[in-house]
Order: sequence, then structure tokens, then C-alpha cells
Amino acid sequence: MKSSCSILFFFILSLTTTGYGQTLKEVFNRGITKCNNQDYSGAISDFTMAIKIDPSKATCFYNRGLARSYIQDYRGAISDFTSAIERDHNNANYIYNRGAVKRRLQDFSGAVYDFTIAINIDPKDAEFYYNRGEAKFQLGQNDSGCIDFGKAEELGSKDASEAKRKYCHNEQSKTTTASPNRNPQKSNIGVEFKTYQNSDRRFKIDYPSFLTIGDSPDNNDGRNFTSDGGEICLWVYSSYSMDQSISELFSQELQDKNFSVTYKVIKSKWYVVSGINNKNGKEFYKKVYFSDIEGNQIRTMEIEYPQSKHADFDLIITRLVQSFKDI
Repeated sequence: MKSSCSILFFFILSLTTTGYGQTLKEVFNRGITKCNNQDYSGAISDFTMAIKIDPSKATCFYNRGLARSYIQDYRGAISDFTSAIERDHNNANYIYNRGAVKRRLQDFSGAVYDFTIAINIDPKDAEFYYNRGEAKFQLGQNDSGCIDFGKAEELGSKDASEAKRKYCHNEQSKTTTASPNRNPQKSNIGVEFKTYQNSDRRFKIDYPSFLTIGDSPDNNDGRNFTSDGGEICLWVYSSYSMDQSISELFSQELQDKNFSVTYKVIKSKWYVVSGINNKNGKEFYKKVYFSDIEGNQIRTMEIEYPQSKHADFDLIITRLVQSFKDI
């Protein structure tokens, strides 16, 4: 697990009390103490009481999930981590720990999915990459797992260094950097990438070379990319915000009934949503950000692919997200 029950209760100032005159802060901190003393059942009781006092606090669900995981109530832990994520979807640790519990339940694909989301939120945490690499090995995705071990090693993980030495041998295990040209770049996930660069709108992205680039529209605002047969589609374009804020655009995404959003995160200048397209049953991943150099222009990247290819696309999406930027 990522952490023990040790989150300090410095941000909850509510004086809400139980029927016995106990404040939320007192009940929560008592649960933390019990959890750190390995009294997990007692901690669960206190966190449950804290949730009853104020069910809006993500950290109460999160710490109860940690306590439940320590007594191997993994289903209960996943439920609590999911509740914490629903209340604070920007917290990478909540998502990572849910992935860790999924891995213990041998839901390795689900674990990889959560670890990938955590990495997208916080790409500098070595433990996220290391554990995703372990989960990938358990799925038989050894080459991709070695890449994650290599990245974790770069970020300082000794466990990843040992795992790479034992299991990866001479496998190439470092991530590649996008080239600023249109020539194919062989990646370490067995996929070649090309770079699409829009000089008019001043943005770029690396895209898998198995996708065919479409014709340029009259206003040259972007391109679409499709696979043979059209089962995989990527759209990249720039548009004007029409004085809408990032939060207003994000709200509109969540209200679209054509899509079932299973993951969402919003920051001051960008947001991500992913889930299922209800019309065609495909998975989708979409990132939108406000340009820093083009005033009120909004950059959008969206990809759709069959659900059966979920495990193949986690690193592809990571490459798309990392390379999608202004120039």
C-alpha cells in the first residue's frame, strides 16, 4: 500500500458533533491513532462514525479503506477508495491505493488502469510506475512492464532497479522522447509514433503510426486519425473558448448523455474525462486544455478504441497526453 493511516487532520475545522459531544476532528484523529497502533477494527469504527458526522470528507473514506485493506477486507476497501475518489478525483494516492487492492484481488487489468490514472495525475511518483510494472508482468506484458521498471528506477526506486535486473535482462526499459519532426519514432511499447505539428495553431502531438492521418480542414484547426477499418479514432484540434471557463466546459462534458464517464479530473487550465461512448460501446479518453500562447484557444485530444484493447492503450494514452502541447 502507498501509505499507512497517517493523514493529519489539519484541514477539517468543522465543530459538528456526535450525540456524545465528540467533534469530527476528535473522532477522526482517534481513528488515525488506532490505525497506526494496528487496532484496525477500532479504527474502522471511528472512521465510520466520522463519515456519519460528515459524509462529504474524502479522507474519512480513504483512511477507512486503508484500515479495511489491512484486515484483508479488499472489497470494502475498494468501495471506500471509490467513495474517496468520487469526493476528490484529483488525489493520485486514492486512485493508486484502489489499484493496489485490485491487484491483491488479481484484477490486474483494473490495477493497471488505476495506476495509469494515478501516473497521469502525478507522473513523478516512482511507486506508481513500479507497481504498474509488476501488474503488467502478471498480465504477461513483460516488455511494457520493463519500461515501467525503467521509469521507476529513473525516479529513484531501488525495488524497480532490482526488478529490472532480475526480470528484464537486456530489454530496453527507458522511455523515449518525442522528436520534433514527422519521422517514425520507435517506442519501447512496440509501437512507432509520428509527430503531427500544427504550425498555424501552434500545437503538436505524437500519434501511433498505425493510424492514418486525415485531410486538413479548410481552417486547419487540427486533424483526425483512424486505423484500418475505423475501429480506433483519434481527434486533435484547437478551437475558441467563446468566453467559457474550463469548469463550464468540464460541466458540459459530464452532462453529455452520449457518454458514461468513469473517470474525471479537473485542474485550473485543463481537464480529463474517460469512460464509455454509449453509442458505439467503445472506451474513450479526452483531454482539454487552455493554450498558454494562443489566448482563448482550447486544445482538445480525444481517442476511442474497443474495450477489448484496454490493456494495450494505457501506455499509448500516456504518450499522447505527454506529447500533446503548445509549440
